[in-house]
Order: sequence, then structure tokens, then C-alpha cells
Amino acid sequence: MRMARVFKVAIIIIIILIASIVVLPVMLSQYIIGTPLPALELPQLNEADGNGVVPIPDGTWTVVSDSVAGFRIGEYFLLQRGTMVGRTHAITGLVDISSGTITSASFQVDLSKVVITINEKSNNLERVVDMINYPYATFELSDPVDVTQLSTDGQTVSSEAKGSLTINNITHHITFTLTGGYDGSQLAATGSAAILLADWDIKSPFGIENDAEIEFLVILQKA
Repeated sequence: MRMARVFKVAIIIIIILIASIVVLPVMLSQYIIGTPLPALELPQLNEADGNGVVPIPDGTWTVVSDSVAGFRIGEYFLLQRGTMVGRTHAITGLVDISSGTITSASFQVDLSKVVITINEKSNNLERVVDMINYPYATFELSDPVDVTQLSTDGQTVSSEAKGSLTINNITHHITFTLTGGYDGSQLAATGSAAILLADWDIKSPFGIENDAEIEFLVILQKA
């Protein structure tokens, strides 16, 4: 009788251990990795009076405060994988438009202001990668972008933006995929590009993948 009781206790302990091995890592990974923020999307732009294709005024357009820049990086903990997302509104820039074409554009992001939020806990980017010596990331457009097809009827247009991305004092040529919209007063565009952190000499800490995605939502207003 005593042996049967011991046997039952042993079975219960084994079951608890197995459950802990299976369930605990999942619970911990959800706490550490968390649920990533969704991808950036175009805001709801106001429709101008009258529909159809309208010319975008020539001149210089500036980035407004609602713009966002950031990144998405794969992360892992034990058997679980997730996505770390960093965001900041500390983005400035100028875009020159002439005859329905973006002829030049430059943007600067203050990396020291990027915040990584995991389960409502925030950390600065510099705690994950060393950006102290070069706190800014810049992008310079190299090829013109046609925006003549942007309309004020709520339709969006897909395109590409090619240029030079400088991070950590290292510059590489990259191509962003874009989706843009126009409401007659503001231009808005979301974009993303895949990069390898090692190409910019960014040392990935343990648990962080080398593959990353840069993303942004830029809202422009005529200067």
C-alpha cells in the first residue's frame, strides 16, 4: 500500500515537471518577448473637394510631428521566437517636388529617442545596440520618385524609394517599398526595407537576430 502511494506521488511529480518544462518556457517567452506592435499604416486622409488626380504643388515639403520611424528585429528565447519593435517620433526631413516628381529627399532619425516597448515596459535603443557615438540615422534619396498618380479620392499608390542609409557612420544603398496617399494638403507614405545589422557594424546581443526591418510613416506638409 505504501509503495503504491509512493508510486502515485512519483507520477504526480513527473507530470508536474513535464508540465513545467513545456509550459514555463512558453509563459516566460511571452513575458520577455511579448506581442509586437502592428506594422505602420497610412492614416485616414481627408478627401479633398472633387475626386481624381490633382497636381501636387511644387516646392519643399517638411516632415510633421505625427511621423514615425522605427525597426522590427527578430528575437528568440528558448524555443520561442518573436519580434522586437522600436519606434520614435524624432524624425525630421525635407522633400522637394517638381512637376509631380520627388527630385530630392533627406531624413534624419534620432536613434537615442527610439523606444522599445515590451509588455508595457520601455527601454531605449542604446540598451540593445551601441549608438552612443553615432546617434543619428539618415536617408538620402538617390533616384526620383514619380507621384503624379497620387489622387485625392482615398486611393493609394505603391512605389519604391532608392537611396543611401547611414547608420553608425556606415553608408549602404537600400530600396524602400512605399505606399503613399494625398488629401490635397498633406502627403503621407509608409515604407519598409530589410537590412542586416552586421552591414552597419551593429553587434546583435544574445537573443537578437541579425535580420532587421526598417519602417516608417512620414507625413509631409508644404513648407
